[in-house]
Amino acid sequence: MDAKDRLVVALDTNDLERACALVELLKPYVGMFKIGSQLFTAHGPTAVKEVLRRAGPPFLDLKFHDTPRSVAGASRAVSALDVGAFTVHALGGIEMMKAALVGLSDGLAERTLFVNPLVFAVTILTSHDHQSLLRHGLVSGVYCHRLKSELAARWEREGVEHRVVALAVDAQAVGLDGVVASPQEVSAIRKECGPDFRIAAVGIEFRGDVGIDHRRSGTIGQAIRDGADYVIGGAVIRDRLDPVTAAQSIVTEIAAAMSE
Repeated sequence: MDAKDRLVVALDTNDLERACALVELLKPYVGMFKIGSQLFTAHGPTAVKEVLRRAGPPFLDLKFHDTPRSVAGASRAVSALDVGAFTVHALGGIEMMKAALVGLSDGLAERTLFVNPLVFAVTILTSHDHQSLLRHGLVSGVYCHRLKSELAARWEREGVEHRVVALAVDAQAVGLDGVVASPQEVSAIRKECGPDFRIAAVGIEFRGDVGIDHRRSGTIGQAIRDGADYVIGGAVIRDRLDPVTAAQSIVTEIAAAMSE
């Protein structure tokens, strides 16, 4: 992939007209556009069709997380939208992720011309840190209070990383194409899952800025050097006065990291 193809821009807005304007503005510099729950809830499949018409198959990020039967039905419906990729949530479990693949396959079998989308599992949202995961019982909270602060922070970071990697291993085992994770976990996922499993890094830092919701983040260069196939940028591009320059600069950073 070229550096440009590795950049995914999130169209997180209720305004379809604004989303389409961003697509027209940025499509020479971006590999794919991501449609999340905000734009899809406001405009549904129309949003997919408008992005598809302007810039090719989009990344549909709805994070399906339901019973296996429901997710199979949703994935079957996605097969008719000609998206380039879509997401399920790894915390839905192995059977749910398997059902997503079955539903997608069943839907594609009914079509003669279609886009065969990649299926990504979202691991742990980047809005979570160790403390929020601890409240939900997803990481351990037992450690010595005498640990120095830097050692305690490392222990917490490794606890989150362990959980993310475990979810990535599950996703790979059932046959999904890749995962979405923070830049902080990319290296560990790549080490565990090998070179062919795709990783999309979200929560990227650009010129000291990162989206307000991201508690786990990292630099673009580090994400690529650690093995990310894609970086997903939202507010760091979309909300700038000059989004074109921001996108071009991010692609330049990606290219520099790829060459190292």
